[in-house]
Amino acid sequence: MGQALDRDDIDVYLREVGLRDGLQNISTFFPTEAKKEWIALEAAAGVTDIEVCSFVPPKLIPNSKMLWMLSPQQKK
Repeated sequence: MGQALDRDDIDVYLREVGLRDGLQNISTFFPTEAKKEWIALEAAAGVTDIEVCSFVPPKLIPNSKMLWMLSPQQKK
């Protein structure tokens, strides 16, 4: 989801990793539709770099289930 940025032109660079890292340690499953909404809200707020997932087996991290569907590569 990120855009190519010339990092020499900016003072602070933020990368959103809440979907990738933040959901790993909660025991309640966070529905895929809610994850889509999270991404849409982040993008609407102007966040340009959102790390959606890391590819981890769902049996290890249940909230990683279905995240691959949110990957931009999946839409090609």
